[in-house]
Amino acid sequence: MRHTPDGSTRRARRNRNIAIFVVLAMVLVAGAPALAFLLG
Repeated sequence: MRHTPDGSTRRARRNRNIAIFVVLAMVLVAGAPALAFLLG
């Protein structure tokens, strides 16, 4: 990872957290119907 000014590092970290949140939301959205199907 290239060294960046503090502001850029903080922004990149926040963007990564947002990306993780989006991935978790997509997993929940995709997993809810799958769980409903498995539980029948």
